[in-house]
Amino acid sequence: MPSAVAESLFHRLIDSFPPRRAYAPAAFEREPMPAPVTHFLKHWLRHRLRHEVRSLEIPHSEWFDYEHEVVQQARQDLVKALIDHGHFPAMAWEGSLREAAQQVTTYLVRPVATLSAFVYRENKPVMPAEVVSWRLGYFKDYPYYLEATRLYVEKHEVTEFEQTRFVEMLHAIDQKFTKDYDAGAWLDLMAPLFDLVRRAGIGDGVPVRLLTAFFQDKDAEAILDRLARHQQHRSVEALDEDGLRRVLEDADEPVAVAPPMPPAETEQPQGAVPRWKQFQRQQPAPQPAPPPARKPPQRGFSRTPDDAQAPPHSPDARPRWMQYHAEQEPPAPASTAAPSPAAPADLALIEQAVLGDEGAGQRDLFVTHLFARSLEAYERVLRQLHATSSWPEASKIIADNVFRAFKIDIYSDPAILFTDTVEAGYLKREA
Repeated sequence: MPSAVAESLFHRLIDSFPPRRAYAPAAFEREPMPAPVTHFLKHWLRHRLRHEVRSLEIPHSEWFDYEHEVVQQARQDLVKALIDHGHFPAMAWEGSLREAAQQVTTYLVRPVATLSAFVYRENKPVMPAEVVSWRLGYFKDYPYYLEATRLYVEKHEVTEFEQTRFVEMLHAIDQKFTKDYDAGAWLDLMAPLFDLVRRAGIGDGVPVRLLTAFFQDKDAEAILDRLARHQQHRSVEALDEDGLRRVLEDADEPVAVAPPMPPAETEQPQGAVPRWKQFQRQQPAPQPAPPPARKPPQRGFSRTPDDAQAPPHSPDARPRWMQYHAEQEPPAPASTAAPSPAAPADLALIEQAVLGDEGAGQRDLFVTHLFARSLEAYERVLRQLHATSSWPEASKIIADNVFRAFKIDIYSDPAILFTDTVEAGYLKREA
């Protein structure tokens, strides 16, 4: 359900901010862009620009004194100027905007579940504290999560967070900050959600299913009981602010009913499933991202504590990849009739032509982590890439026949290395 709201919001925003140009913050920090989406995009862009600056290679020559203070100051000025004038390239804008809308919408409905998936998206059980804080900063609303986490880190000198403990801490923070909320406080907290749903164009009220998910995330049993009771007696699909206020106050007056939801929404109610299971079911499923057995050599992709663990669809990956985000139902591979594998020598020649020196030696890594251990699928894609004359066509082949077909985490090291080496070959041809 949150994904349907996010997709509706995205389509409205892309009409106002079409992907025909680059977008600096000044260009998208305006109506009708919701403030939490603006915040997410700006945080994302800062992260990406830092990565880009760190990846810049300055030619070295023994004829220059690179350590001289004038040279160092000039480099600092250049870095500042580059960051001050950073923007989302046109080719990355559409995917970036869709991802921001999706993450923000899910967060406003189920913040704890979303933060758990967002911070630990690589399926690593432990994350550095500075990375946890950085990722929490992507979200503008419910700021007490970030504030309380930072205070906890400073007080206890925490250097890392285990996922289960992190989720428990977020729930404890919720209990502390919302336990005494009255109806007015709840409505103030939820104002960004009501605003975002209105901007998505699905009515003036928030669907009851989203409200139920929100209070499940808060483990607010009393409010959930009131919602269920109102649903049983009135059977409304959505509540506006006045309607929710009556539910929160448990008033007997008729509930204000928002316009009905579009008929396309056919989710089934959760019925008598225990709430702890409902919460568990509603958590975003982490995408598989198996770490490579060994770290492949990479140029221009150094990792630092600040970006060592990239957020879901974060700017730690190349912005051009934003166009590859898998849709709910990934398309089938372009062809099911695969040619028979060529002799190893022939495949080696194709690898050299498509992947270059850096990628050609990573066959085992790519086959294992990108092609479900299918050498045949690996060769088929390489032959398609070898027969393609332009990078845009090649990028579509990678998106459709690798990332989507095999449900690959596009921000894993093998995915980044594969895309970078393929693109490098096309850049050399065009040079």
